Amino acid sequence: MKFVYVSAFLLLVLSTVFADPQQVYTSATKTLEAGDSEAAAERYEELVESDWHSPELYHNLAVAYQRQGKAEAALLQLYRAWLLKPFSSAAKEQFLSQAKETDVSKTRLHQAETQAAALAWRTPIALSAFIVFWTGLILIILAKKPLVRGFGFAGLAIGLLLSGADYHFHQSAPSQNTAWVISSEAAPLRASHGKGSPQLTTAPSLTQVDVRNQHEDWAYVQRSNGTGGWIEEGSIGKLMPWR
Repeated sequence: MKFVYVSAFLLLVLSTVFADPQQVYTSATKTLEAGDSEAAAERYEELVESDWHSPELYHNLAVAYQRQGKAEAALLQLYRAWLLKPFSSAAKEQFLSQAKETDVSKTRLHQAETQAAALAWRTPIALSAFIVFWTGLILIILAKKPLVRGFGFAGLAIGLLLSGADYHFHQSAPSQNTAWVISSEAAPLRASHGKGSPQLTTAPSLTQVDVRNQHEDWAYVQRSNGTGGWIEEGSIGKLMPWR
């Protein structure tokens, strides 16, 4: 009898570990539709932690958080969905709609739109810069007619301009360490990891930070103004956990 119980337990563990992500997603969605937003959010977060990402996953996770009254966490999920599909007008509108309800500042909205645009355009622009530049160079080397060589020099100039634009987009795009503070109130930044450590300053909700170090359940983050400190990991969320 003991063998039966142990076998059943092992089968349960194995089925959880090797569960098909699509099946887990479908099950979580049914749970969400049934009204259990907390259980659904837990299943969706499991998928994120197992490195399974999609705009639909983050949209549904946002809905689950909205129903729990976690507006900041919901906004982060909608932004993730938009960043995964930066050309989607629907994903953008869903994010902007939630941002208005969350009372996000115009500066933060502008920053978010700039980052999404950078992710959307940097690859096409980089490819265009490469093609135009080298086409121009080949024309200059091989062409004999002055007019054609003139087109080559123009191609070089345009290629360099596009390279500059690509650099700008690369600098504007969020990195794998870019995160938002998703606590409903300003989160304390401490001198060291641990709640007993002195508080240096605070980071308001939805402040963008750069994660520089991690220790157990704490992360050292730096704000754009140069201030930094240790914050509980549960108070932040990376914009692109898939990178």
